[in-house]
Formats: sequence, structure tokens, C-alpha cells
Amino acid sequence: MAEKSEKSDYQDLLEELDAYLSWPEGSPAVYNYYESYIALETRDELSKYRLTDELIELDKQIIRGLKKYTAEVNRKYVDDDPLEKWWWHLDKIQNGTYPPELLPDYLQVEYFKLHPHLKRP
Repeated sequence: MAEKSEKSDYQDLLEELDAYLSWPEGSPAVYNYYESYIALETRDELSKYRLTDELIELDKQIIRGLKKYTAEVNRKYVDDDPLEKWWWHLDKIQNGTYPPELLPDYLQVEYFKLHPHLKRP
């Protein structure tokens, strides 16, 4: 029974993150200064589960969105988060100052698409 509940919780979190990628229109919560903490907390919760294709796709959408939206990370909430938790450092990813080797392989591809001038290690 706990397994079904855990899967349901995971699905709920995936749906929540997906919603944060499109709401509010014009300034999705994932990138918004006032909403990003809540949205990225959802991504943080998802990191406690096994990585799935659905989450990989949402992660890619987050990075791809940096081409369109400015990452307005509220640093007072995220300065202590380790670089390995890449979702707390979208501003650095957008600026090309995030160490790409810390990204999962599937996101390194997106990182270098975002920054074609950078050389892959």
C-alpha cells in the first residue's frame, strides 16, 4: 500500500512541477523571483525519488526555458544549496557560469545548446 501512495506522491509532484513551468503565463514560477523558491522546492522533493523519463523531460524543459525567460533566483533562499542541486542555480546555468560537469549527462547536452560558445570538457 505504501508503494502506491509513494507513486501517487511522485506523480503529484511531477504534475506540480509541470504546472510551474507554464504558470503564471509570461513569467513561469520556475524562473520568477517571487515564485521560484516554491517551484524549485518541488524539484528538490522530486530528487528524493528515483529518476524517471518524465522527470528527465521536465528537467530538460527547465533548462530550455532559460532561452526564453530570465532566471530570477532569490539568493537569500538558495545561497547555502550545494551546486550539485543544479535547480537552485538556474541563474548560473543561464549565465554560463555553472560547472557543466556537475549536471547530469542529459542536462549537459541542454547546457551546451544554451551556450554553444562554451567548450565541452
